[in-house]
Amino acid sequence: MCWMDHPAAPAAGSDLCALDDIVEPGAREFRFGEGPEQLRLFVVRHEGLVRAYRNLCPHFLLPLNIRPDQFLAPNGRALMCRKHYAQFDVATGASIQGPCAGQSLEPIPLALVDGRVLIAAATTDGE
Repeated sequence: MCWMDHPAAPAAGSDLCALDDIVEPGAREFRFGEGPEQLRLFVVRHEGLVRAYRNLCPHFLLPLNIRPDQFLAPNGRALMCRKHYAQFDVATGASIQGPCAGQSLEPIPLALVDGRVLIAAATTDGE
């Protein structure tokens, strides 16, 4: 199920946090809904980029992080699944190492407005 079709999906324009609340480099997780069906996403800041992805490994269909807000690989250059160490490109979410070859993290569209991180309206091409 696409993140937008999830019953707990935040609406376009939903305010997540201040950009300054996310360290660079670093990430912050956000959860919507309750229980095992909640929608988890994260925002990552890295080398001037700000991106958001659904917190769901395409291989195991489990959250990438074990510890709160820890999504970057130890070298700080990629996103990493802490379950099986698959790595993903920060800018695109594409798999760059591990068992997720050919797969990508699901992107969440963002807007930066007056120093705030907001959910943006999805575009017609799915980004």
